[in-house]
Amino acid sequence: MGSSNTPGVTYSWTGPGNFMSTQQNPSVSLTGVYTLTITAPNGCTAIDIAIVGVDNTAPVATATGGTINCNNNNVHLMATSSVAGSSFLWTGPNNFMSSEASPFVTAIGTYTVTVTGPNGCTATASTSVNLDNTAPAITAAGGTLDCNTPSVQLAATSNPAGSSFSWTGPNNFMSSEQNPTVFGVGTYNLTVTGSNGCTATASAVVDMDDTVTPVAGFTFTSDQLSVTFSDNSTNNPTSWSWDFGDGQLSTQQSPAHTYNAPGEYQVTLVATNDCGSNTYQETITVIVDGVNEVLWFNEFTLAPNPNNGRFTLNIKGQPVNALDFKLLNVLGQIEYSETLDMRTGNLNRVFEFNRLPSGIYFVRLAAEGKAYYHKVIIE
Repeated sequence: MGSSNTPGVTYSWTGPGNFMSTQQNPSVSLTGVYTLTITAPNGCTAIDIAIVGVDNTAPVATATGGTINCNNNNVHLMATSSVAGSSFLWTGPNNFMSSEASPFVTAIGTYTVTVTGPNGCTATASTSVNLDNTAPAITAAGGTLDCNTPSVQLAATSNPAGSSFSWTGPNNFMSSEQNPTVFGVGTYNLTVTGSNGCTATASAVVDMDDTVTPVAGFTFTSDQLSVTFSDNSTNNPTSWSWDFGDGQLSTQQSPAHTYNAPGEYQVTLVATNDCGSNTYQETITVIVDGVNEVLWFNEFTLAPNPNNGRFTLNIKGQPVNALDFKLLNVLGQIEYSETLDMRTGNLNRVFEFNRLPSGIYFVRLAAEGKAYYHKVIIE
């Protein structure tokens, strides 16, 4: 480019390749030194030079894509140039074109950007937009509640790792834990969200063991002082605890027990399983019907009965050398004991037990291997 402050001047350019021009601002295509001669109307001249160099360095271009997934349905492409002032032109799938440096795209595939520097030189770069819409592979497991297990820990797995978990279930249950603890039966629904935003669902069932608390019960048969108890408890008890009412105990399922004296006994059975215990009580009467078996008794009276602790015992029968007399309480404990003389076959004796508390007692008379019991009520 040539210029002068003097009006009416002429211009003369010379340069490489025999270049010559009288234009003030000619165009050239060769590099090198160009000489300008300016001639004024008075014939005076001025000379200057201009150097034309070459600038054909293309810019350095980069392109960055991304991944479309369940969280993001578009990708922000990014292009850079090593030369400021460059322009950009993107092309891609579905006839995509954009002159933005960082456009948004929604289609997967290969995108190419052409970067044009201020010198008109260009560079290209390519990048890919990929698709990741694979849901995680998951499992969900529940469990069983029973009397010993009032809670269950749900179990969830996910592949790949790094997922988030969301459980919902009965009674408005909600949890973001991977393996939460629950207390209710029913179906629990699991939603797992992968790092790509894609989800998978599964469900787990928590059920209840049908075992319930037993209902205790028993029947019994008796033979004199011997009683055989038969357990008829329901709901599958696994252990039994008996109290025969006379201070004696048993853990057998269906025990036999011999009482020391006739009377009324409150028998208690506790039946137990994993779900708990249940108690059943029944008052049984142990009766000894031995009069017909005691050969040395023809007549027997005990009067008055009930009494205040004083009564008369009158026996007539066969002579025996020694008649064992015992007064027993309802637990079979001996309150009084004496050997009576019945060698004549007759006995008439007054007994006084005023010191004893009111209640039911039993007179036991035994001789020659046989025993007879008679109930006495002291008021």
